[in-house]
Amino acid sequence: MNTSKAKIFVFLFLLFCLILFFLFNLLAKEKKSKGSPVEEKKKQTTFLNEPILIIDIKEIWSDETGVPYRPRAVRFDHLGRIIVNDMGKKEILIFDKEGDFIKFFGKEGKEKGEFLGHLGGIAIDSENRIFVVDTYNYRIQVFDKEGNFLFQFGEFGSEKEKFSEPEGIVVDTDGKIYIADIVQNSIKTFDNKGQFLDVLGENGELNKPEWITIGKTGNIYVTHRSSFCVNVYEPTGDFILSFARQGENPGDIEDDAEGIVADQEGHIFVVDEDEGKIEVYDETGKYLFSLGKGLGYGPGEFLSPKGIDFDKTDKRLAVADTWNSRIQIFDVKDLFNNKGGEKK
Repeated sequence: MNTSKAKIFVFLFLLFCLILFFLFNLLAKEKKSKGSPVEEKKKQTTFLNEPILIIDIKEIWSDETGVPYRPRAVRFDHLGRIIVNDMGKKEILIFDKEGDFIKFFGKEGKEKGEFLGHLGGIAIDSENRIFVVDTYNYRIQVFDKEGNFLFQFGEFGSEKEKFSEPEGIVVDTDGKIYIADIVQNSIKTFDNKGQFLDVLGENGELNKPEWITIGKTGNIYVTHRSSFCVNVYEPTGDFILSFARQGENPGDIEDDAEGIVADQEGHIFVVDEDEGKIEVYDETGKYLFSLGKGLGYGPGEFLSPKGIDFDKTDKRLAVADTWNSRIQIFDVKDLFNNKGGEKK
């Protein structure tokens, strides 16, 4: 092949590659505009009513310190009030069922009624007592419904009855207290007076357990820090199964599984922080559908959501929309009837 023919060949080859490049980009743009199969499938399996109430904490309750409000955990008490812990201000905020601010208690410190560095979960028992995980004071503080200090239990240590980094907490219908310890990779149980009972999950299944809930049958459901899966244990502490996996398909968790709660029918609701959605499963871990519009600032959208809870009638669902500094509350009494989640 002479030089001129070689140059023509190279030119034609480069032209062919350039045409292929433009065609590839054109197809990619068209596919993106239509949405990928995963995105389309997610749209088909995503439901959410508009919130019936948004508690904008930075507007309702503010001060001049300049520290932003970051609600982390949220609970309904038996009066329908909304109890919120704020990891920015180290305070517990109480709102009535209409979202009107009632009072706050707590501040940063090491004394009784004070919290240090980071607030873990909160729980409410049948007497409306408020249990607060005071993570870096390595203790659980207990208050009455008005926020008056009652007692505390726990201290730092590696022993079974002590804490290294307590986080999630739940109280069952019998008053038994379950607390997740991230560092010790265990669930510790106490009676309603704070007396140590037992340790669950010591067989290696737990990996930085963070949030915890009790299902309809008494099974224990646990999410993990920097992980996507949910572990399930019998009330005895025997491991049953794991569900949810990392991915972008419906029912998968993008990266971090955060707050978790069970309704009275046994459905499990898990916060998918990075997707800004709530994934819904049955009690065996079968995926049903998703709630939420994804990441954003508008109603039904979330930025780094964390805590989640049902009121005592399962009619309202509250989500701590942490980086939007607000609590969003949804009417979910007809959720399964309207969306057919139980039939999937």
